[in-house]
Amino acid sequence: MVYQHGPIDSPVVVELLQGDSILDESTLHSGGESQQLQTVTQLTDFVLCLGQPLMGFERAAQQARDIRRARPDRVSPLLVQNYSLDQWKDLPPDARGWEAVDVCVITSECIIPEALGSLLQEWVRQGGRLVLIGGEQVTSDSSPGLSSWLPVRRSGAVTLRDITSLNTSIPGSATLRLREGSLRTMQWAAESGAVLSSSLDGPLVVRAGEFQGTVTAIALDLNAPPFVSTMGERTSISWESLPDLCRWLAGLKLIPKLEEGSQRPQSDLNPTGVSDLQTQLVNTLDRFPEVTRPSYWVVLGTTLLFLLIVGPIDYLLVHRLLKRPHWTWLTLPIWIALGGVVGLSAASRTGGTRELTRQLDLVTWDAQQGEAQLDSWLTIYSPGHHRYEVTCEPGLMHSDVVQADTHLRWAGRPEAGFRGLYRPTGIHGGATVEQTTDGRAIQSLPIRHGASTVLEAKSKWNSVPPLTNELFDTGDGHLKGTFSHQFDGELVDWVLAYGSFAHLPPRSDEGVEAPLKSGQTIRADQVPSRLLADYLVRLSTRSVLRRDGKSSDYSVGRAVYDPLSRDLYTLLRTASFHEVVNGAAYTGLSNSTLQNEDMTQLISSHRAVLFGRWQNAAYHDSEEAVETIGGSREPLAAQFRLDGQPVSPRYRECFVRWILPVKQSPRTSSAP
Repeated sequence: MVYQHGPIDSPVVVELLQGDSILDESTLHSGGESQQLQTVTQLTDFVLCLGQPLMGFERAAQQARDIRRARPDRVSPLLVQNYSLDQWKDLPPDARGWEAVDVCVITSECIIPEALGSLLQEWVRQGGRLVLIGGEQVTSDSSPGLSSWLPVRRSGAVTLRDITSLNTSIPGSATLRLREGSLRTMQWAAESGAVLSSSLDGPLVVRAGEFQGTVTAIALDLNAPPFVSTMGERTSISWESLPDLCRWLAGLKLIPKLEEGSQRPQSDLNPTGVSDLQTQLVNTLDRFPEVTRPSYWVVLGTTLLFLLIVGPIDYLLVHRLLKRPHWTWLTLPIWIALGGVVGLSAASRTGGTRELTRQLDLVTWDAQQGEAQLDSWLTIYSPGHHRYEVTCEPGLMHSDVVQADTHLRWAGRPEAGFRGLYRPTGIHGGATVEQTTDGRAIQSLPIRHGASTVLEAKSKWNSVPPLTNELFDTGDGHLKGTFSHQFDGELVDWVLAYGSFAHLPPRSDEGVEAPLKSGQTIRADQVPSRLLADYLVRLSTRSVLRRDGKSSDYSVGRAVYDPLSRDLYTLLRTASFHEVVNGAAYTGLSNSTLQNEDMTQLISSHRAVLFGRWQNAAYHDSEEAVETIGGSREPLAAQFRLDGQPVSPRYRECFVRWILPVKQSPRTSSAP
């Protein structure tokens, strides 16, 4: 059973139906430990362990709980759920039920069946992070459900003599040594992946991309020496940095060391009301120039003015000027009626008189695997009370695509304030949303007068995109080779991200960036490049002339991220490479809802990501809802329908992300 909640503490009513009659009904409440449901917010890092429990992950969860009691701002909640072999039948049988899972860990002895393996593959391709645990006896990689698609393979057995390279991956960790001098284990290999940690005897940790997700494999067993020691029936952690290693493998941020004098927790007050990138996205999409809402200061000032009129001004009028105190029984209703008329008149002028829509499309396409995903957001503004029937069909794709898997749902703000998901539940009589069981349509979407709703549609299909690329890693993290596209349209403001570098479009003599047109070939080593993190934060150097007029001082600064900005290009680019800019340390916002859109782990796993704004005829003219232009193929929008009629949004933007494979050139070196 898959459903999407409203307010986080609202009850869940479960009904047993036979036809149209209700046989039984039960109400489940979430919240405390004594309730039937455990509440997990989007800020929670949810780790699912299949097989044996891993002490490192359990200790990491305990550390997060202990730290959050004093400093909830330092680390996100971490929930670790263990599922043994006989409990696998309780796992969600639908990939949508896995959306809450951030990381899935498979221990070495597991044999994953085909049905579960197919769900894991679909979940990983949606942005999930899979971690494989190694050891001398590993059977998981040869499972029927994993062997056909895993991007990492077992390359044989090896005897490790030194594994201290893991210390460099975990800053401040205790020295890791092999007490007996050597350790017999297996070895992983990834043809198109990257080695994250290596020893003299071979790689220890490898990571490979699988569409939007990643698969990370460690050659060692985390439940065995030198990480865990066993004395009799007692098992304990022998390497104190094992919880940090588990967080690193899972792609979770390491817990920063507590500075001296910083025991006081930060305030929970947020002056902007925006704490997550999803909230900034919804706020941006939920704005229409035709609907001019008064600011909070105007509303507060008007309220104070009304209180002055019905209070001191009315008193001076009837007592001092008219000298008829009993006339207050007449003047007070007049002031109230006049205030109501003025309020209704102002509301009708600022509330809009027609239905408005706004659409945003994000196309992600893997050039090697042919996997494609279209994320579309649609904002509907209703000038009156109405129940909408909403459907969504993928727009421009290849002609050989028979059908795309599409799911439609509403997009909420992960906030505790007004219209937020984490607000206390209220009374919403008659505001029931009716959705089809397959999630492909919303049969009844109630929108009140002057209100709006943001919907999200996610479509997936398999098709080889018309992209041509021959990109190579020179061995030092730089790209060489060419890439081009054959779509009918052009890509503007594009950036090719790989590793630590950003390859940028060439500029004209006037400083204008050139768009990437159809059929145009770009050589990666002949375009401007700079460090990716510096480019994303717009790092700049400014010179200031000294007083002597002969020399200058230089200062380096970066742009401040604005959570109230309405620039969708900057927002989606930041969401796509959120961890590159050091995450919330730079933006001040979490990325819990859109974390599957983060491509940071991909660009460090021998994948290049080309991001940019898409332009073609359909986006220059919103009335031109076409499926092909001149018979060519191109990624474009989803087609929404309201009450059976196609929607032509007045505001529509499209961004694309092309995931390109990068081949590894042999490293050339000479003897000293």
